[in-house]
Amino acid sequence: MLARLLATGGHDTSSEQWTVLVIDAPEHVNAMVTPHRVMVVFSGLFRIATSEAELAAVLSHELGHYIADHASEQQSNRYTLWLFLAGLLAYTALHRAWLAMGTLFTLGGGALELWADKPLQRQHEIEADLTGMLLMADACYDPRAMAMWWKKLMALTTSPQEPEFVSTHPPVSLAWLAVARDDDGC
Repeated sequence: MLARLLATGGHDTSSEQWTVLVIDAPEHVNAMVTPHRVMVVFSGLFRIATSEAELAAVLSHELGHYIADHASEQQSNRYTLWLFLAGLLAYTALHRAWLAMGTLFTLGGGALELWADKPLQRQHEIEADLTGMLLMADACYDPRAMAMWWKKLMALTTSPQEPEFVSTHPPVSLAWLAVARDDDGC
């Protein structure tokens, strides 16, 4: 399935070796990809994904992160944010503004995360979904399976939804997730 998804969209996989790790953790319904071409799938996915297309939705979403190199972008963003905070801390130290320095140190990291890091993560999730849907369609999986997958995940969530500004994922809008091509080009 992974090879089928990778072979789409002009993504050259001939020189890439991929490793797929399945972690026996039935309580975890998750997957992730590393920048080093390792796809990690937790076994809890298999009890929720009832079709190959739903599993392809999860894998293609993760491939969307890999193709867009989101890990590098997030790391670069974090370095920039922490350099900015370090500059502010140095400025306050030079001016012996110890109270301001303590406040910056205590609140600065969290504020920068809410202001810059979380919005970037939400944008990456949207990009990964859209890229994943394109990969699915090109690999002849029904992209609407991604909407079905999100519905299942939402049904599993019993806790109230956290405010968007503190979330790493956007609120799920099934309207745009249900976009699929009308023709059956497969």
